[in-house]
Amino acid sequence: MTAGQTSAGAANHPRLVQLHWMAPFRSGFLAKKRLNRCGTLMTETRQPSCMARPRSVTLEVNITPTQAIRALRELADGAGWEWEREEGSRLVDRMMIIMPIAQATRTFRLAILNGDGKGLILTAWEEVAGSRGGITKVEWIVPGHLTEGPFRELVKAWCSRHPNCPWRWSFGQRSVIGFLLPVWRRSRKEFHRFGLDTTRKGWPIEAEWPPIGWPDAREEE
Repeated sequence: MTAGQTSAGAANHPRLVQLHWMAPFRSGFLAKKRLNRCGTLMTETRQPSCMARPRSVTLEVNITPTQAIRALRELADGAGWEWEREEGSRLVDRMMIIMPIAQATRTFRLAILNGDGKGLILTAWEEVAGSRGGITKVEWIVPGHLTEGPFRELVKAWCSRHPNCPWRWSFGQRSVIGFLLPVWRRSRKEFHRFGLDTTRKGWPIEAEWPPIGWPDAREEE
């Protein structure tokens, strides 16, 4: 029922007006506003069932898809988490002279099944951003209890497992793939956003693992 409308019962009792509207608050709560018998505005708040929702993060990296999956698998083994690996395919766009052409590419996926990392999923694949050469993309699905601090620790530990810097490409690689592509600077910005030192002095990096004091995944349930 919208504002200004009343039910059949309210028609017989003009001073009785019930549900008017549902208004979202900035904090994420929903406000249920109604008027009581005396015409005074009353507000009731209701908390959503799940405040922390899963988050998706996509990064462009200078590693192969199998290296990306292997690094997370090593972290999971070190933390005592059970994991599941899958392979599949997805459609990606490849730029060809004047227009993109869709083509299938192979994907690798690893999901954490239990422990503090339960619900974490990493998917990796390779795309051809220019006329030749490929760039690996990794997509993280981060459960609500691992957002912010824990995920920053995870990304740092994950990067430390790679043989080369994930956010930096050599001059030869950039020349083959496309020297003017925005991916080079964009990748550094994304990793810097997660608290990593992306300057030349920031590599190699060291990280403590397994994690200590992470939120319990059961808090999501």
